[in-house]
Amino acid sequence: AHRYEEAQHLFTRALAADDGNLSAAYNLAGASSPGESKEAVVLLERYLDGGAEDPGIGERLGDAYFAAKRLDDAAIRYEASLERDPGRPDLHAKLGTVYTLRGKLPDAE
Repeated sequence: AHRYEEAQHLFTRALAADDGNLSAAYNLAGASSPGESKEAVVLLERYLDGGAEDPGIGERLGDAYFAAKRLDDAAIRYEASLERDPGRPDLHAKLGTVYTLRGKLPDAE
């Protein structure tokens, strides 16, 4: 329903109640605007550094890096997510976009 501020508030409350709530962290990062991507990056890095191997979390972190204009980091996360789940056309498209922006056109193709 595009009620992002309300979603952010609710996901933040869920994390305050349980800072190990991976679903809330994942969804908070998705509801964050590009200007809030630094908070999303910190949150998702904490989960991945804690041993989470979910390709969706890696993809969401790649999205947050992309929003923060950290293209090299975005590429690393997208590549790692593709290694775990290679059948995702959306991940291929995201990585292709990053490669294009980095001037790596043969890799993008």
